[in-house]
Amino acid sequence: MERKYVYLFNEGNCNMRELLGGKGANLAEMTNLRTSCSSEVLLLLQRRATIIMRATKRYLMR
Repeated sequence: MERKYVYLFNEGNCNMRELLGGKGANLAEMTNLRTSCSSEVLLLLQRRATIIMRATKRYLMR
């Protein structure tokens, strides 16, 4: 099975904090809460992605 290291913001949510990290989970949640975000914020968040914490830690350990 292939591991997924990058998640689009619309694939995540605030319950994925351990996997995506705090910033990634919060940005994913804002992307999914379209009714409470301004249209300018949504344009900035569309088609963005976050790297999972495990991948970040592996990179930093090199």
